[in-house]
Amino acid sequence: MDKIIESLYNYWEIFLARVPSILFGLFILILAFMLSGWFSRMFRNRLGARIDDPLLSSFLSRILKTVFILLGVLLAFQVMGLTGIAGGLLAGAGVGAIIIGFAFQDIGSNFLSGIILAFNRPFNIGDTIEINNHMGTVVMLNLRTTQIKTFEGKDVYIPNSTMIKEELINFTKDGYLRMDFMVGIDYDTDIEKAQEVIFKALEKVEGVLHSPDKKPLAVIDELAVSTVNISVRFWVETFDYKENTVVLRSRAIKQVLNDLIANGIALPADILEIKHYKGKGFPIKMLPPKEKNANA
Repeated sequence: MDKIIESLYNYWEIFLARVPSILFGLFILILAFMLSGWFSRMFRNRLGARIDDPLLSSFLSRILKTVFILLGVLLAFQVMGLTGIAGGLLAGAGVGAIIIGFAFQDIGSNFLSGIILAFNRPFNIGDTIEINNHMGTVVMLNLRTTQIKTFEGKDVYIPNSTMIKEELINFTKDGYLRMDFMVGIDYDTDIEKAQEVIFKALEKVEGVLHSPDKKPLAVIDELAVSTVNISVRFWVETFDYKENTVVLRSRAIKQVLNDLIANGIALPADILEIKHYKGKGFPIKMLPPKEKNANA
């Protein structure tokens, strides 16, 4: 019993002797977390001011923050006197990397894919993209996922490896997109006049581009059963995809429709032709006229 008490007393003495080191180690750990956030923000701001690339600067700052915290943890262990744990972490890094590599293959793949996305640049923050039937605006590139916000307000987190492997459509990469819609006019209508009316109508719509290389077009697309179908094509800027595509396209269709009607250009409905080949006539029965009321 005396030996047990003596052992406990010795451990207590050792603990009291290490209290300053433990407190200092905890201070270093807390300081590492605080400084990691400060350094990462400073790095992001400095890098963003030089390369004007918020996606890359944000991604690299997250990596810097993670590395800074890991170094702080190892230093805190050293100060606390837990050199065995710190050495074990470093010595077992090789074996641990292999084990973690097999256990968390997807995480490693997504992390490497995030690095590729940060430097390869298929999109920027604020771009409108579509992948795997998800369409929205890029919000953030994380270490494992890419966050996009759909036009319905949903936040979708797509693994970075999927962003690398699957087909990705960027609607705002160069800032321009061609829109189109169809107009059906009567066969007796002067087609050149109709095209002129369409061009003038598009000139009234703010946001439709009229530069030499992006002029609107109105070309005959199809000779349908009851109409001559004219394909109307025009270019818009897509820095604000939702406003400059969906809303602007609606305004363009409305303006073209109103101007065609105002200029007397007929927009007929589908014509249905009924044929009877047996020669027996149609079974139509004429009803007798209604008798007028004598008291009327």
